Amino acid sequence: MKSETVYREVQRFRQPSLWLLVVATASVFLAFGVSEAQTLAARLLCVAVAVVLVVGFGATRLTTEVTDEEVTVSFPPFTHRKRISLDEIRHVERHVYRPATPLGHWGVHVGLGSPRSYNVSGEEGVELVYGENRRLVVGSRRPEELVDAVRRLQR
Repeated sequence: MKSETVYREVQRFRQPSLWLLVVATASVFLAFGVSEAQTLAARLLCVAVAVVLVVGFGATRLTTEVTDEEVTVSFPPFTHRKRISLDEIRHVERHVYRPATPLGHWGVHVGLGSPRSYNVSGEEGVELVYGENRRLVVGSRRPEELVDAVRRLQR
């Protein structure tokens, strides 16, 4: 029997400053390829890198799903799909990011002494404590709804 999805959120990088950085970097590759590359292969490589940067960044998304069995988080190409059984979750709560803390920015964060986190925008997320004191913070534009979905389904 297929699990029923009770919550789904898909987020993309929307910050103009990040897009500006990606487009500027791609432009450097294009400019180098047109003006400086000596061979056709080098020119094509520069164009390919520029296209992959822009298309790859545009295709990147953080997807969070809650079913009646588990919480699933995927953030390709940065991570594999993370599945946490609802039975394993010991605590769930809204999490507010602070700019001066290790989790105060976007991306994937792993490290000693701090929870793993996935975030693409905003300043809010949800912290899940599961297993043997493992912690995961997932960025969310709808943190209260995500917390409620997990709490409703916990056995």
